[in-house]
Amino acid sequence: MLQKFFAIPILAMLLWAPIGLAHAREITFYVSPQGNDAWSGRLAEANADASDGPFRSLQKARDAVRAHKNAAEPVTVVLRAGTYSLSATFRLGPNDSGSETRRITWRAAPGETVLF
Repeated sequence: MLQKFFAIPILAMLLWAPIGLAHAREITFYVSPQGNDAWSGRLAEANADASDGPFRSLQKARDAVRAHKNAAEPVTVVLRAGTYSLSATFRLGPNDSGSETRRITWRAAPGETVLF
């Protein structure tokens, strides 16, 4: 009897786990005035040996999102605090928007101020 008591919750967790994982997966890119466009953009800050970290430019982040346009996961671009100098107009067009089945979000990091 005790085995059945524990088996049901465990079975339920196993059945729901793939559904939860599908919603939890997301592609996130970070942009920072202290970043580097040669980096992957997948880290919020530079790593210890400064070999990877956030992108520096909005254009590089946009291009990274475009490169993942056919991915199933939603994409979020997180802008870290700071002032972003733009030497040209930054454009996002209809091809850069999400869809009903896949969202693309651009936002400031929580609690951080972003200026252009």
